[in-house]
Amino acid sequence: MERFSGTLAVVTGSSVGIGAAVAKSLLERGLIVAGLARREDKLKQFKDELDELGFKDKFFPIKCDVTVEQDVIRAFDEITNKIGKITILINNAGVCSHVPIHDAKSEDIDSVFNTNVKGIILCARQAIKIMRKNSTEGHIVNLCSVAGAPGWIYQVPIGLYSSSKHAVRIISNGLRREMILEKTKIKVSNISPGFAETEMTAGFIPEGPLKRVDVQDIANVVISVLDTPPGVVIPEVTVLPLHEMV
Repeated sequence: MERFSGTLAVVTGSSVGIGAAVAKSLLERGLIVAGLARREDKLKQFKDELDELGFKDKFFPIKCDVTVEQDVIRAFDEITNKIGKITILINNAGVCSHVPIHDAKSEDIDSVFNTNVKGIILCARQAIKIMRKNSTEGHIVNLCSVAGAPGWIYQVPIGLYSSSKHAVRIISNGLRREMILEKTKIKVSNISPGFAETEMTAGFIPEGPLKRVDVQDIANVVISVLDTPPGVVIPEVTVLPLHEMV
């Protein structure tokens, strides 16, 4: 990660859970982080925690709803104008619904797909525009899920979430191929963790034998994917707890 020291990473959904763990891990390796999230109070609380850990003026909280196009455009413009050139984008913001597909209301569908699919596309689009303009050797990492894998059998009714995360896998592969065809130096990686204990999953992860992935372990995998030589990319990673079968 030495070549990224002092560069700027954007992390969406950065105030809690996996996003917070990734943001902190990047800061520990000398990067500057712009953290995007909808909840301003959670962002401020996280920034205060980071300041106490010695990362003052290294983490920049930015309120942003990734489902709203103008909000995303504003946030990325603010980052570029006030902080610097973006080198890394971690697309982590996501929501889950345990409403069965056959009972889903329009608001359930919109909530899941606008965040998990539209939000990733909007943020990737803005980041790539900036990276291409600056001829950046950049990296986009999309946080997906094992629930998005073809044929994955789930024990709870998360069909909306699962289908949205399958779309993320296709988006990641499509973006990677587009960057190759356009001869950019922008890498695209897709990381699919198993179930993690986060705010998003609280209350509907089933009890029993299903194991959990620690958010810090996921953050460590993100760092490993980023820490590859310039001529190497890891397109796809699945992160499971030991002895978990899917």
